[in-house]
Amino acid sequence: MLTSSNFPKVITVFEGSSDSAQSAFHSNLIRSVLRKVLPRDVFLGLSENEKTSSHFWQEVLPVLKAEVWGQDPYYLSLQVICPFQAHAAKFFQEIVSRWLLPGSKITVESFFSSKFAVPELYMGELLFADAVVPLPSEKDLERVRKNLLVLENEIFLGLSSYFQAGRILEVKGISSNEKNAVIQETLSLIVQKRPHFFDYDVFTLMQQFFLVCREEFKQARDCFHLSRMVYTIYLFKKNLTALAESLPGQRHVSLKVSKLRIHLPFMTKKVLGLFVGVNFLHKNEVFDEHHLMKSIENYLSDVKLVEDSSFILPSIEEKVQIVYVEIEKLSGLEFAPEEVHLLRQKLPGDLKNHVEKLMPAVFMPRNEEEVMKNILVLSHELRYFRDLPQVIISFEEQADDDLVFTVIFLRLLVVEEALSIEELYRKSCGRFSFAEDRVKRVGMLRGKYPKEATVFRLNLPKAMFLREDHTVDLLKARQEVVLELNQILGEFRDYNGGMIAKQNETLIGLKKIIGDLDKNEALLLENFFHALLPMEARNVVALPVLKTFFGKLQESIREVNLEESFAEETNYYCLVIKSKEPFHKEDMAIIVKSLGLSSCELITSIVHLESYHYFCSLLLSEDGEVRQRWKRIVCQVREALSPLESIY
Repeated sequence: MLTSSNFPKVITVFEGSSDSAQSAFHSNLIRSVLRKVLPRDVFLGLSENEKTSSHFWQEVLPVLKAEVWGQDPYYLSLQVICPFQAHAAKFFQEIVSRWLLPGSKITVESFFSSKFAVPELYMGELLFADAVVPLPSEKDLERVRKNLLVLENEIFLGLSSYFQAGRILEVKGISSNEKNAVIQETLSLIVQKRPHFFDYDVFTLMQQFFLVCREEFKQARDCFHLSRMVYTIYLFKKNLTALAESLPGQRHVSLKVSKLRIHLPFMTKKVLGLFVGVNFLHKNEVFDEHHLMKSIENYLSDVKLVEDSSFILPSIEEKVQIVYVEIEKLSGLEFAPEEVHLLRQKLPGDLKNHVEKLMPAVFMPRNEEEVMKNILVLSHELRYFRDLPQVIISFEEQADDDLVFTVIFLRLLVVEEALSIEELYRKSCGRFSFAEDRVKRVGMLRGKYPKEATVFRLNLPKAMFLREDHTVDLLKARQEVVLELNQILGEFRDYNGGMIAKQNETLIGLKKIIGDLDKNEALLLENFFHALLPMEARNVVALPVLKTFFGKLQESIREVNLEESFAEETNYYCLVIKSKEPFHKEDMAIIVKSLGLSSCELITSIVHLESYHYFCSLLLSEDGEVRQRWKRIVCQVREALSPLESIY
């Protein structure tokens, strides 16, 4: 049995202090508590090694003891001894005051805690805490006794882990301010444990988070998830800023995907949380939850954004944007591991194409003189009774949500009472907004059939024509205008769209012989095709040759350290070179001109993708001397650019 004479030495926080009275007081107090709280036979028959073994103390600690004295009111003393944790004393006090009697908060009239060590018994620091609370009636005392049977396990679990302590308090319900305090304590522990990754400026970010974060958002998410949001945003910003400084001019993306639960008033949802960080390369670039969701939907179609779950910390000066969203399945099912893996693998590369660059609106009033000139030109095209109506379609402006096209429609009025263009359009319930500008007769055919010119505007929803990189596809929008007018007004001649239509046919044919392409590759093909110079090449080069030409570009993109990709056949020679330095169209045009070749003998296309620039050339010449001269010129161009750095 342990007695005062043989009880091991107790070391308190006052050990070595000049105040020996305090040291003796604490030491004696803890000794008496240990003798009273620890089982009497705990050391009997044990060797010294067994007494100090961690396995033995895992079975003994923590220990909770309750004492009651007095009457009307009763006083209850709860004493605990456990391995020391920084949060343990505060957690013990909080759980006693709030949940010893569920439904009513008890005043803790006395609370004492102290850190101590008993080296002969335990290889580590211990904590002793004592909370004294008044209980007004015997009924309250009986309720406490029953509640302690359940509460004891929660107390032991919370004392052993800061994470579990936070979860227990949160499940039992804590206020927004208390959540803020838990988040701050969590970040303090992280800063202490990982000083190489975290500095105290994380608390500045935490304060911004508290100011911006909505109360409803905080209430639905546990403290540890909110803490993770703060330190993940901090790490993303720190890492992206460092990458942008060490590798300027390149787009960098950070991604973190994790499964989690959000606690709504009447249910718990299983959702997927995504952190995305990107750096901006140019002024007026934007990236928010809409851009992120568009990228996600490329790989998972059965998803939607959890309402009010997106979070963006405002950043005016920094060239880094961090976006957090939560997504759920439309079916309500949980995300499969394969789906999570797919997002982790595919999103980082795809997101680089979803940063949008805002452009200032162009102020250019419509040139009425040009409109009148076009009306006269079309009038001269109507020379015979059976001529098709003549149409000129021009892009006018880009509004916030619409694309506006001006249409000049010139037709023969064979029947005097024919419906106007506006009446025909509204009768057919056209898809787009129609606004008539003017209707004018501009002459007669054979002195019998009036020529009628109608000028009107069509407003098309811009969202229909946004590409993967958030640029507006005006060619596609113009094609929709042509299709709409064909369906409603009948067949006509697209006066200024012949070349565009032919190029579109060529592009469709090229896509068909290349085969299946994902959205990013399809976007790359369009950029490559529409960058071909001279423009006539888009209609005259054979599709199999264009397929090989594009294949060499794909090969150059896939092989990171490949500086050039080429293919040589009897009737053509194509070469693609890659550089981190941009190719300027004007300089390359001068180089091409120096060969003295005829039009469409040398076709070029300059493409920019992520951090690299690609100069693609197709030489349609069988002359070996010309090919050798072109190879030498390309070598000189490559040498003039800075060396291609490896990204590894």
